[in-house]
Amino acid sequence: MMSQPWRNVHKLITGYGVQRSNMLYCAPKRWELQCCALSSCNAKEIEGIPLKEYAARRKRLKDLMPEKGVAIQFGAPVKYMAPDVSYRFRQNSSLRYLTGFMEKDAVLLVFGKAMKEPDTLIVQTQDAHQDLWNGPCFGPDGAKEYTQIDHTSPLAELEKVVLEACMHASHVLIDTAKVLLMQLFAMNLPFLPSCVQVEHRTNSEQVFKTLNTLGIGSDQSQAPLAPLKPLLDELRLCKSSAEIKNIRKACNISGDAIQDAIKLSQADINESLLEANIEYGSRIRGASRLAYPPVIAGGARAGIIHYIENNQCVQDGELVLVDAGAEYNGYCGDISRTWPVTGSFSEAQAQVYDAVLNVQLECINACQPGMNLTSLHRISVQAMEVQLRKLGLPPSPTRRYYPHSIGHHLGLDVHDVSTVSPLRSFEAGMVVTVEPGLYIPDAYDIPEKYRGIGVRIEDDILITEDGHENLTKGCPKTREELERVYCRRVSWDPLETKRLTITT
Repeated sequence: MMSQPWRNVHKLITGYGVQRSNMLYCAPKRWELQCCALSSCNAKEIEGIPLKEYAARRKRLKDLMPEKGVAIQFGAPVKYMAPDVSYRFRQNSSLRYLTGFMEKDAVLLVFGKAMKEPDTLIVQTQDAHQDLWNGPCFGPDGAKEYTQIDHTSPLAELEKVVLEACMHASHVLIDTAKVLLMQLFAMNLPFLPSCVQVEHRTNSEQVFKTLNTLGIGSDQSQAPLAPLKPLLDELRLCKSSAEIKNIRKACNISGDAIQDAIKLSQADINESLLEANIEYGSRIRGASRLAYPPVIAGGARAGIIHYIENNQCVQDGELVLVDAGAEYNGYCGDISRTWPVTGSFSEAQAQVYDAVLNVQLECINACQPGMNLTSLHRISVQAMEVQLRKLGLPPSPTRRYYPHSIGHHLGLDVHDVSTVSPLRSFEAGMVVTVEPGLYIPDAYDIPEKYRGIGVRIEDDILITEDGHENLTKGCPKTREELERVYCRRVSWDPLETKRLTITT
């Protein structure tokens, strides 16, 4: 059987003109993901988000911008682990939020209301050589049809488009990292710091040169540079019903995959096997990837907050702390659970676990409109102090045992909308994590039975008009629930492989 790459994206999306013979047209996986929702060129949504919602997001951005401002949002470049060996591509979350477009190196221009210019998406053009290696791209015409954006241009015209767009602008809004790079570029350094080398090698270099030519961002410029990310974070803060549907699915997948790992647990199991099982369980349920490198920390390694080596064996009698989440249509789940790999908590482990669970339940109950992350963390610290006294641990600053904050916002990024103040009051549509933890050091002043025990329990909480909804309540959390799931454990033979058929 012969095979050849798809050359015509229109055929790929619509199915029209596909040769009905023994010729096999092979679509790259990323195209299957990007085009799975499209049954025709008149598709009304991308990844579960209506096209009209993307347009509404860009309109809301215009409302926040100066009337004669221009916003420039870069898509992500391809990043490499070795020459010609790329990491799996993940689009910049803000460009994805504004367009749903999933190709590398795209650039979006959004104009203030007084500019009366169309939103413009600048994309790569179709190229037979690149198609051979990386699969077909939309090109300007296909991107316009796919996203229904006002106007598209090829990347070859990037400098020209930016020059014309910014020539009469009162402000240029560009994300914070790019503002830094623009300032460095204006200093005429012979080289750029290593932290920005990757960005320098993308199409952003052309934009910086153009802005520098116009004098934008200089002391004499009438069009100052301003960060774009705070405006976009404001837009992304409260989720729409379509976004909540995606997050709910990501949370359900995450919870089911963690249950798989609980059932697989046994003495001397390697952390890497649990990690692989969670990724496997996430992918077969529809996740595109894990939302972040998971923490699979056995025993005292649970005291390393961001432990991601995940390559040690979990011994008989130890707890394993798992912090993992799936990504679905770009939206993240984020769950932490801690359980004994042999199915039963020791008395000391149970006491520590219940202490953390009591703190978490108190904090979840406090989640409602008007609360904020700072106040919620204060509640968690006060509740944790009560539990520490009950356990009889030596008096110390609470941060000795509980060194991190109570949670963060969740959305297209696992640590979403990072410029939003933790003092910002909760509103309906926000999604936050609630994740207290207790990490007891192996120290001489600690009662021996508690030494090295680490527990974190995390759920994803949707703020509603009248309170909250726990989006991850389906993942077992109480000691009784965890032990009950463990009793349904399965054996796994790494030498035995079976074909899995997925029905959709």
